[in-house]
Amino acid sequence: EQIAHISYNSGVDILRNQTDQIQFVGNVERFDGNQYLPYWRTKYANTINGTDATIWHPDVKNDDTVHIFIPDICRSLTLTKRSEYVNPFGITLYRFGLIDDIFANSVRDDFCLNATTANKTSYVQCLPDGLLSLSTCIKRRTSFFFFIKIELITNRGFFSLGHERTIALPIVASNPFFINAAREVVEAIVMGSNRSTDEQHHSFMDIEPITGSKKSW
Repeated sequence: EQIAHISYNSGVDILRNQTDQIQFVGNVERFDGNQYLPYWRTKYANTINGTDATIWHPDVKNDDTVHIFIPDICRSLTLTKRSEYVNPFGITLYRFGLIDDIFANSVRDDFCLNATTANKTSYVQCLPDGLLSLSTCIKRRTSFFFFIKIELITNRGFFSLGHERTIALPIVASNPFFINAAREVVEAIVMGSNRSTDEQHHSFMDIEPITGSKKSW
């Protein structure tokens, strides 16, 4: 089992000026020691943006764009403000939701996969809108052992050779109920065309704007 190592920004950074450094508090700076991910086709897709969704910087503005890094799907996500409300404790919260085209492969192919045809021609392989292939980042290590019998004049024994290989797992991510997915995806997987548009099924994050603390996700 692999354990990921994540480095966070403390908000005290001598490389940035004093007025800006608090805006980076909680940001993921490195993942497994690297500033960029190794999974995707482009630098844009491999860039680590935002926090881990447990905290945000203080003094959140209406027009702020929230970026969060989710190791489970090996990429960063973008959220924008959808609404604000007062909770039962009298605290005003800003609700940020995932942008509608977050998994729109027809808009940007950065998260599509490089593939090769039988005649060695390279091409970009994209899933329909609303789906994200995780086969480049979610893999399983499998070990194989071979036992070879060795016969010597004076003794006998067995000698083992080990071999380890990594297998890409065919896992695909999407929004709940395939929200904002291509119609052919919804009709093929969800019964008929029962596409969910209910706001409660959207992914969102509630932030208290003064402190930047997350209240729900």
